[in-house]
Amino acid sequence: MHLFFKISILSVPIIFTSCISTPKNTPAIEYYSPPQASSQTATIIGDLYNRKYLADTIAFVFAVDKKKVEHGYHQLKEPLILQIGEHDLQIWCGQGSYNYTNLVKVHIEPNKRYQVGYELNPNKQEGCVFWINDLETKKPVTELVNGVGLWRANAITDLPIQAFLEPRPDSGQGYTVVPIRIINKMGSH
Repeated sequence: MHLFFKISILSVPIIFTSCISTPKNTPAIEYYSPPQASSQTATIIGDLYNRKYLADTIAFVFAVDKKKVEHGYHQLKEPLILQIGEHDLQIWCGQGSYNYTNLVKVHIEPNKRYQVGYELNPNKQEGCVFWINDLETKKPVTELVNGVGLWRANAITDLPIQAFLEPRPDSGQGYTVVPIRIINKMGSH
């Protein structure tokens, strides 16, 4: 009886370890490594609108050239250094659980300061449009880009998208919501 009891106790961890699921093979996230500030760089910041009774609205650079900005969400008001030249910036825009993203193509000029501009629910339609402003001239330097709605999005754990997402109007007044698992599959290539 003692031997059976010992074997039973020793086999319990083995039985339970077979029940534990292993994590899916998700690709490692490649992070953006900002250059040192120099005469060949510029900076960009996000935007935050604090609201008293509703969720804050935010817009920030989520990724640069398909490389995730490590603390983009938490440091959206901190200047992010960019090398001069053409970049694809993935912008994240949202309020509470309503989140939108897409790529904005921008030409960065030396020693400039930029900021993400955005508007939630433009023209009383569900969604978000965003652009990049030059802080000195107070003018946009990119076209307006429509964000694509994200379902179950997480700005901390999600992968960057790999291509521009074309928003498609649905039968309502908003845009089609793309499940985040599709975007994460796109980000895994």
